[in-house]
Amino acid sequence: DVERASRLYDAVGGRLGDAAAVERGTRLALLADDLAAARRLSARWIELAPDSRDALRLQGLVRLRNDDVEGAAARLLESLPDDPGERDVALDGLARRLSDRALPAQSLQVMVAIADALPQSRAARLALARVAIAREAPRIALEAVDQALDRQPDLRSARLLRADALLALDRPDAAFAIFAELLAASPHNASLRFEYARALP
Repeated sequence: DVERASRLYDAVGGRLGDAAAVERGTRLALLADDLAAARRLSARWIELAPDSRDALRLQGLVRLRNDDVEGAAARLLESLPDDPGERDVALDGLARRLSDRALPAQSLQVMVAIADALPQSRAARLALARVAIAREAPRIALEAVDQALDRQPDLRSARLLRADALLALDRPDAAFAIFAELLAASPHNASLRFEYARALP
């Protein structure tokens, strides 16, 4: 009984001293769609584990579900690692999470705010492009991916994202020209051929 478990965790959350227990309560509250309980429990989790990136990330998602775009972006930014390589991996994971259509449409606004806060990050631009494509905002995606390509023109993942954005903008000739260039450079790349086949009408 997820709803009952969520209520019980919420009732005792302020007295719990175990961060792992409060984490379980927070996740149960989200499963039960009890946003008020999730808000209280996630705040308690951060009190108990202020350096937990998981706690910060989850509270960011709780704030997003409560339509607090600014608060969500701030918490999700805090959750990112300081190491540039680790941060790039985390941004990629965040893009996948914010692309989930079960989350509010404001996910795109949150990702825009995060990308704006990291103007030198190519990974942040690519993350924004992925979320924008998932949220049916291809013009934002194209602008973001072009900014990433300005920094690294031969980045294949960015060029594939650009092709996706162009297809969404009903510009198939430009999109398939990208595939042709990539396939000419890597004719035996199976994953690239799969992406090409997936894009065909």
